[in-house]
Formats: sequence, C-alpha cells, structure tokens
Amino acid sequence: MRNTGSILTPLLRELGLEEKVRLNSLQQEWRNLFGEPLSLHTYPAEIKEGELLINVDSPGWMQQLKFYKQEIAGKLHAYHIKNVRFRHGMVYRRKGRSMMPAKNTLPERPPLSAPDREWIEQTLSAVKDPELREGFRKALEKAVARKGREVQRKTRRSR
Repeated sequence: MRNTGSILTPLLRELGLEEKVRLNSLQQEWRNLFGEPLSLHTYPAEIKEGELLINVDSPGWMQQLKFYKQEIAGKLHAYHIKNVRFRHGMVYRRKGRSMMPAKNTLPERPPLSAPDREWIEQTLSAVKDPELREGFRKALEKAVARKGREVQRKTRRSR
C-alpha cells in the first residue's frame, strides 16, 4: 500500500501546484526556520524552478542578507531551494490563522481617484473568483498609480 505523499506528489507536480504547496509550507515555517530578527524583516514570496524570491522590508536588511545568501539557501535545501533572491517588498506576520502585512514595510500608495477606482471595479466585474479578483485589483491599482506618477513627472518637466 502506498502512502498519501507518494500519490499526491506526482499529482501536484502534474497540476503545476508542487511549488505553491512548498511555498505555503515554507511560509508557515518561516519564523521557526529563521527566528527573530531575520523573520521579522523577510518573507518568502515566490518559488520558481527551485529559486526562492524573498521579500525584504528595507534596503538595509537587503544589503545585509546578500552576505548570507548561501547560508539561507543551504538552510532551505529540504524545500528543494537551490538559490535565493531578494527584493524590497511586503513582509507579512501571522495573526491568528491569517497573515497580515507587517508594520514598517512599504509605504502605502496615495489613494486613487474616483474615476480610476470606478474603472478598476468595472474591469474586475467579470472576474468571479474572489482571490483572483483581489490579485488583479492590486495589480491594476499599482499600474494605475504608477501611470499617474509618470504623468505627473512629465507634466513637471514640461513646465
């Protein structure tokens, strides 16, 4: 008789979910693996082809972590991580059963205008899956905010 892992692993791999399951497991264990203060300033964001992308909440920490890149990757060998990469990004903390953004992470974006918000909601109205809709919402808000900053820069230059 085969155990559950020997049946699920090939299925997850075939469905392209193996790395997502590994990432979820890693996110759950992050604090136990690295402890404080490292776990307070970092968060595993994505696994792709054995490379872990780690969000870091400040440029100072990111600079420090570059010196420990090999040690971090070595500690993650059990998760089939071959390499790690760092980026300035959102760091999360466990609060009960859910994850919350940590304080002192990236600054909040300025609020979008009412017409921009309306356009985003109209664009997302066809997306039924709430998790997918939220992901698209964040991406659209970020893109619209970035576009607005570019327009502001161009306007300042032309004056």
